[in-house]
This record gives sequence, structure tokens and C-alpha cells, in this order.
Amino acid sequence: SATAIGPRTILTAKHCFTSGGKLVSIDGTKVQQGKLTELATDAVSVEVSGIAFTHIAKIGGRPLQGDRVRWSGSPGGVTDLFRTGYIVRSWTDELMLDAQIFGGDSGAGLFDDEGRLIAVVTAARAMNTVSDNNLYRIQFAVAVPIR
Repeated sequence: SATAIGPRTILTAKHCFTSGGKLVSIDGTKVQQGKLTELATDAVSVEVSGIAFTHIAKIGGRPLQGDRVRWSGSPGGVTDLFRTGYIVRSWTDELMLDAQIFGGDSGAGLFDDEGRLIAVVTAARAMNTVSDNNLYRIQFAVAVPIR
């Protein structure tokens, strides 16, 4: 998953390119991957040729706890699923979301209520808690804020 942030530039998760991964197509169009520029801990911009984007995301302000967010990703290989969630914790370098995130959502742009790009989906984390001899598993999505 990725978001167009310029006519020939996308924003996505850096870990999508570890282990030799390379961008070869966008929406079925063959592209050439150019320069990767690290923007945050797990966020990169990627220059591409072979395609030009006409819809470019506008960058938003600082995300805050309680903000509603939206994204479209490809969990488990199912393309273009639109979902919503909420920011439950906001640090300067990471957001914790009450949201369903799965493999294939990495790199998806996270948008605020005004449709502005505020973060990039990067991971899911689970916490286990035992209470009254019952095990509870709480899963949170993680995103990296964009400035």
C-alpha cells in the first residue's frame, strides 16, 4: 500500500523494501523505482517513473489522541479495503490506533477527517493481559506521523 504525495512520488513503509523488495507496478502499471528517501522511522518517499499521479495527498497537521482516521489498504492481498479507526495514543514519532491492521496494510496513508495525510501505517502490536485467570489479547495498529 502507498499514497501519492507528488506527480511521481509515493509515500509508503520502509520495511516493504527490506529483504530486497522492489516496486515494479502501481495499479497494474509497470513502473521503475527510483530514489528512496527516509522520512521517519519506517516511512519513505519513493520516486517512480512510468506513471504520473493526478490525485496527490495534502499533508495535514499533527495527529492527536481521539482523532478519527481513515485508510485504504490491502490486508491479506484483498485490495482497496477502506476502514476507519481512532488514535488512542499520540507520540511525536509514533501513533497507536484502535484499528484493524493486517499484513498488506503496511505503507497505507492514514487520513484525518479533512482528508489530509497525517501518517503511514507500519505495524500491528499485541499486548497480553491476565485478569481473574483470564487471558486478554489487545491488538493495536501502529503508524508513523508525517510532517
